[in-house]
Amino acid sequence: MKYKSEKSLFCSWTKVFEIIRKLVQAKLFNNFIYSFGSTVGVRLLSLAANILIANTYGKETFGQWSIFLGITMAVMQLAIPNLASIVVCQIAQLREKDLKECSEMLGFLSLLVLSASIFASGSNFFFADEIAQIFGDGENLGSTLRWFSLPLFLLIITSFFRSSMIALEGFKHSCIADLTQPIVFLMCVYLFDSSEIEVLKSLILGFSLSLFVCLIISVWMSNRLFRKYKIAYSFRVKKSHFSVLWYFCMPGLFAASARGPVDIYTKSRLTRLDSGWGGLGGVQAALNLYMFVAFIPMIICRVTEPKLNRLKIGGDYQGLKRLLIKSGGAALLIAIGMSFFVGLFGKWMLGLYGEGFVQYYPVLLLLLIVGCVESIDNAIQGIYAVFSKMWIKTGNLVVSSLIFLLLAPCLIRNFDISGYVYALLVARLFSTAVTISITFLALKNSNIKDDEFE
Repeated sequence: MKYKSEKSLFCSWTKVFEIIRKLVQAKLFNNFIYSFGSTVGVRLLSLAANILIANTYGKETFGQWSIFLGITMAVMQLAIPNLASIVVCQIAQLREKDLKECSEMLGFLSLLVLSASIFASGSNFFFADEIAQIFGDGENLGSTLRWFSLPLFLLIITSFFRSSMIALEGFKHSCIADLTQPIVFLMCVYLFDSSEIEVLKSLILGFSLSLFVCLIISVWMSNRLFRKYKIAYSFRVKKSHFSVLWYFCMPGLFAASARGPVDIYTKSRLTRLDSGWGGLGGVQAALNLYMFVAFIPMIICRVTEPKLNRLKIGGDYQGLKRLLIKSGGAALLIAIGMSFFVGLFGKWMLGLYGEGFVQYYPVLLLLLIVGCVESIDNAIQGIYAVFSKMWIKTGNLVVSSLIFLLLAPCLIRNFDISGYVYALLVARLFSTAVTISITFLALKNSNIKDDEFE
């Protein structure tokens, strides 16, 4: 009996090791590891840069820097909405069907991105004062915001090449490019500490330099992947190419028109509290730590989206359903674990930013709850692009942004800074419920029966 029990135990461990071996060898797992490693590295390096900025220049400057970055990202989304989804979805699907069509689509998207980057940076330059009026200091903030036109141009171009690498599952290449930017920026923040240039403008110059280096590496890496898969730029534009504007850009434009400006406006309400720009700086520090919970579901979505597209093209809806359930479940469990870790060491982490940041620990705890709520939503966002439901995604984003817009001013007035997070929590609850419902309906309409899933 003892021999049989030992043999049974040996067989069990053999099966476990076999499962681990297959998992490690799986391409999807390796892609996740590369994406996870690069994102963790980017988060840690960005955290180090933010801590250095906050300690060196104080809460008010850190608050202004964070809002300028937020405005830049909002303008980018308005210029080329759903850029990552367009590139990943189109390139990942077409390389499986027709390399010539894939090359033509790549050429069309590159022209589209170049035009959008010129338009976005030009608009930011000419309308900087009007944008800055939201914060009640258009002349001073506007002149600084105008400097962000250069990094905005570089950011859009770089995002295109990085998305191209992900579409071709070049996560190792993307990892190198992703880590370059924060490393160079951290070095610039440190070196420009004693610079005689105005603080915010010196940070913008450092940010621009880091994006330029990242762009060079991204272009080189992505072109290597294009040659590997025999994809070349072809600038033969067809009418059919403009369909991406309707299915991806137009929905994204409506979504970006809602979410970006709403986020900027609600943060501007925080600057009108007694804490002023310093209060916004404290909230931004808590948001930076909250991103350690939010980023893993985003990685899961980024890694699985090319696979979801291939499963959809191949008609393997059972495999698609299995992957979505595993992605959502893993995202929730990881988010809960990371929330516990960040909550445990949150006070110490906030203390690294400098004097006066620890008082925003309750805000951080509320944000961690938001991170757990939206983890499933972020992990299975790819379902919208796979089933061409981008207009529904747009409706979800617009409605959730309006909920946030309507609740935030009232709750901020009654609960101070915590009211901002309460409004965010309600909006994210709504968005998650809609995404789960759409996923269920999309799979149900694909004639997938629950009893077929194992």
